[in-house]
Amino acid sequence: MSSTSPTKRHVSDSSTSSADSAPPPTAVPYPARDRSKTGVRHQKKKARPAGSEDETVWSPPPASTPSSSPPPANDEVSRPSPDIASSTSQSIAPPPLSALPLLSPWLLQGETDQAPVSESPSGLPSPLPSTPSSSPRAPPSPPHDGTARKQSQLAHEQLLPVQAPPTQSLETRSTRINQDGLGWKYSFLDYEPTWVREPSTEVIESLARKHLSLPPADRCDVIFHAEEGTFHKLFRVIPGGGVGTGYIMRVALPVDPHFLTSSEVATMEYVRSCTTIPMPKIVAYDSSSRNPLGFEWILMESVHGTRLEELWLDLPMATKERVVRQLTRFQAELFTKPRNQIGNLYRDPPSPTPSPTSSPYPIGHIVQRDFFWEQNIHQPVPRGPFKNSYAWFSARLALQRFQYERDLESPDSGEGDRKVASRALSIVQKLLKLLPSVFPPDQPESTFLCNDDLGMDNVLVDEDGVITAVLRWACVSLLPDWRVCELPDLLQSCEREEPPTPGLPRYLDDGTTISQLYWEEMMDYEATLLRPIFLDEMKRQRLEWVKVMRGSELRTDFETAVTCSNELRATRIDAWLDSFANGKPGWSLGREF
Repeated sequence: MSSTSPTKRHVSDSSTSSADSAPPPTAVPYPARDRSKTGVRHQKKKARPAGSEDETVWSPPPASTPSSSPPPANDEVSRPSPDIASSTSQSIAPPPLSALPLLSPWLLQGETDQAPVSESPSGLPSPLPSTPSSSPRAPPSPPHDGTARKQSQLAHEQLLPVQAPPTQSLETRSTRINQDGLGWKYSFLDYEPTWVREPSTEVIESLARKHLSLPPADRCDVIFHAEEGTFHKLFRVIPGGGVGTGYIMRVALPVDPHFLTSSEVATMEYVRSCTTIPMPKIVAYDSSSRNPLGFEWILMESVHGTRLEELWLDLPMATKERVVRQLTRFQAELFTKPRNQIGNLYRDPPSPTPSPTSSPYPIGHIVQRDFFWEQNIHQPVPRGPFKNSYAWFSARLALQRFQYERDLESPDSGEGDRKVASRALSIVQKLLKLLPSVFPPDQPESTFLCNDDLGMDNVLVDEDGVITAVLRWACVSLLPDWRVCELPDLLQSCEREEPPTPGLPRYLDDGTTISQLYWEEMMDYEATLLRPIFLDEMKRQRLEWVKVMRGSELRTDFETAVTCSNELRATRIDAWLDSFANGKPGWSLGREF
C-alpha cells in the first residue's frame, strides 16, 4: 500500500506453459498510421490528468550546513551524510574508467562538521564556503476524501506550506540531507518530484570543457535533450560544432543525495566489466550537489541508436524476435552473478593489502523509491544492505506504518482521510503478521542485479534491431531471485490471442483514423506471441531462471499487496489477505491487477 506502482505480472498460466511448445509467431500487417506519433507505451506513460498542466509546487528551503549534533545511537538506522561524500566522490577526468573515484557507503557512516569540498586544479579536495539556511521540512500528507481533494486543487494554485518533521530525532536527521533544488507537487493521489530551478546550460558547458579538455577557442554547444524518467534531465553536449564524439550530461534531482548517482556509476561500471550488455561510457561524474551546477551529474558518451519505442510499430516480427532474444541473453548474464544481500552496488576504496575474497563492488544503502519518496527519506528505518526478503519487507512496511499513522494523527486530515488511513494501516498490520510465513526471517537468499525497467524507452537499437545500449541504471538494486525472475517490461501486458481488426468502428477516430486503442491491442497481441519466445530462449540459457519465475507467484502476490496504493483495490487486497490467513488463496492477486 505504498506510493509505488504494483509489480507488473500479467502472464497467464497458458502463456507461461506455452513456452514448451509455442507456435511460430506470424506478423500482422499494420494499416497506415500517423507518423507524427511515436511509441504507444510512451504516449500512455506521458498521459496526465486534465488540468494538471498548470500545477504549482511546494519546495523545501535550501538545506542547512552539516549539523554538529551527535549521531543517532543506533548506527543501523542512521543515514550517512551526503556532505561527507563530497570529500571522496569527486568529478573525474576523462578515461580510463579505472580512474573513477572510489565510493564506500559505510565509510560515510560517521558525522562530521567539515566544510563541503570541490575539486581544485591539482585534483585534491578544496573547501568551499557553505551557506547557512533552514532545514528542509516535510509536506502535508496527501488528501483522500472529497473535501481534501478540493483543498489539494487549491494547493495547486499556491505554494503548499511545509511542516517540520514530526519528532526531534527526525529533525536532526533532516539537517544532514541536502535536497536543494527538489520540490514536490501533489497530483492525482500522490506526490511527484519536480525541479525548483533549472540546471544552467552555461555551467554544464563549463564542466564539459573542463572534463573533455576542450581549448577555450573551441566551440561547445549545450542543448536540452529530454526529461528522463521522474528525476533526471538530459543535455546534449556537442563539442567542435558536431564533429566527432557527442556527449550527454545527465543531471539528477537529489531524491536520494549522493547514493543515487554513486550507485548508478558503480552499477554501470560493474555491468560493463562482467557482461556483454552495451551501455554509454562514463567520462566524468559528481555524486555531490556541492558543485557549480548545484546538482549531481554524469557526463557520458553518446551512443548511436534510436529508442525502441520510436521504431517498434514499424519493425517486422523477425526483428522484434531478435530484440527479445537479446534482452533474454542480457537477463541471463545478470543471473550468473549471484550475491547474498539486498541493496545497491558501490565502489570500495583502494586498499594497500586487499583481501583476496573482498569484492571491489560491495553492497550498501538501497536506492529504491519506497525509501526516498517524499517524507520517507527522513524516517528512521534500516536502509540496507538487507540479509533477506524478510528484513527488506520489514523496513518497507515500517515506512508505510509511519505514513498512515501520521495521516491518522494529522489535524489536516478529514474524516475521509482518516478512514482511508485506518484501512491502509489495517492492511499493513495483516501483511506484517503474514510476512514470516511467506519469507522466513532466517532464510538466506541469493540476490542478483535487477533492471526491471527494460521497456521500449530504455533500449536503443540500430536499423537492424541490434541493441546498441541499455539506458537508465539508477535505482538498479540487488534483489532476491523471485523478484529478479520476471519478464521484461515490454512483454508485460494483457493476454490477447487474436489481433485487432483495423476496420472495426471501435478502432477508428472520426470514422477514418486508426485509434490509439488499436495500437495498444496490437502491442498486447504481439507481446502474447513474443513471451513464449523469451521463455524458450531463457530455458536454453538459464533453466533455473524459468523455474524460479514459475514458483514465485505467492511471493510476487505478497509484494503486489505491499506496493499497490490504489484505494479502489484495497477491498481485493483485504480479501486476498484474509483468504491467505485461512489457507492458501485460490486466485492470484498479481494477475487480477
